Amino acid sequence: MGEPQYPVKSRQDRDGNELPYLDIAVNMNTTGEVLLRPTIAQLVVGPGPDQTGRITLARELLEERGHDPNVVVGSEVPLKW
Repeated sequence: MGEPQYPVKSRQDRDGNELPYLDIAVNMNTTGEVLLRPTIAQLVVGPGPDQTGRITLARELLEERGHDPNVVVGSEVPLKW
């Protein structure tokens, strides 16, 4: 659920289903600087045809933003089509 100051956005997945999401910033202070204490304990990359590549990209993104890239893990749930 969103709040007026944080409206819920949506996009469509490959099957045309609507996926709600919220834009968020993690570890930011009021000046936009990255804080030193990380708040991401684990980021799970779901199953997909290129899970290994997506894990690599997620780790690179977190590292660029000052987070520990080692929190990224692959989902153990099998891909179901």
